[in-house]
Amino acid sequence: MEPEPDLVDLSAIDPSRDELRWRHAIGSVAARAIARRALRRKLLWRGAVVAVVAAAAGAMLWLSAPRRDQSQRRDTVLDLAANASPDQILELDDAQ
Repeated sequence: MEPEPDLVDLSAIDPSRDELRWRHAIGSVAARAIARRALRRKLLWRGAVVAVVAAAAGAMLWLSAPRRDQSQRRDTVLDLAANASPDQILELDDAQ
């Protein structure tokens, strides 16, 4: 059986050795965590408000767009292709 190794004294690197400094470090970490949580909550709230305002503005612009008069509507290529026979489509190509 091997002899037990000598114990290493780690008290020199023990952070709680200086009680006042240790409590200050703990308080500092806790304060930063609380501040980050408040900042995150504030950013999420503002982001939600911005998203709602942007959605409302988009809907308003969409609904306020002028309507096309169906009597002045020009036929699109898709309308021509859907309502025409293959011979009529080939004649359009020859006309150009």
